[in-house]
Amino acid sequence: MKNALSGLLNVIDERLGPKLRELGVNVKPRRMTAGQVVAFEAKDRHVPLEIMVQGSVILPGTALDLSNCIAYFERSEAINIGNNGWTYYEHVTNASYRFTGDVDHDFEQVAAIIEKIGVVRHPGVKNRVTKNRDLAMAYESISDRLSLYGNFEIEHSWDGKAEALEFDDASGSKWRFEFASSRVKVMIDGKTAGLFDSADRYGMQDLISARIQQSPNLSGW
Repeated sequence: MKNALSGLLNVIDERLGPKLRELGVNVKPRRMTAGQVVAFEAKDRHVPLEIMVQGSVILPGTALDLSNCIAYFERSEAINIGNNGWTYYEHVTNASYRFTGDVDHDFEQVAAIIEKIGVVRHPGVKNRVTKNRDLAMAYESISDRLSLYGNFEIEHSWDGKAEALEFDDASGSKWRFEFASSRVKVMIDGKTAGLFDSADRYGMQDLISARIQQSPNLSGW
């Protein structure tokens, strides 16, 4: 026998199905203490939005009342890391939308929210997504400082133990900013050139300026 949850799932498929398939996610209902939750996710990604249905919605014969639903969602900003396709998702805000009970209006609102927040890929090498906020913020600082001296190709790397940012300077020296625990080890041509707290982005910038300004090939940039 049908119940309120199955009714909601049918409406979601009718109203949101094409968009969810385009994003590569599936509808995933699960039980929570405060009620039933419907999420949109896949193995490697998810839409940061969940619809909570309050009340007894899985009992046979229960009718769907959309006014008992609330959509909880969060918005993130995708920050590009380096020139080889890596991303960090910076959390921006959390919000919610309480359904009015008008199916057309409610799902127009939810569809608009999903269109705006999009999909978030899970951290990992395959997805080229990092969860290291310090690395993401350091990339922006390093990139800003290097822009004073020319065009540099910065790449994100992962050796199985630590994430790093790497680039070559005008003299051909290879720079590596290795992020391990709360420390960043800076190496130039394999030799340690500095050790910084992971949040000490000014220190990293100063090291870049001090070393690159000494380069005899600086004028070539």
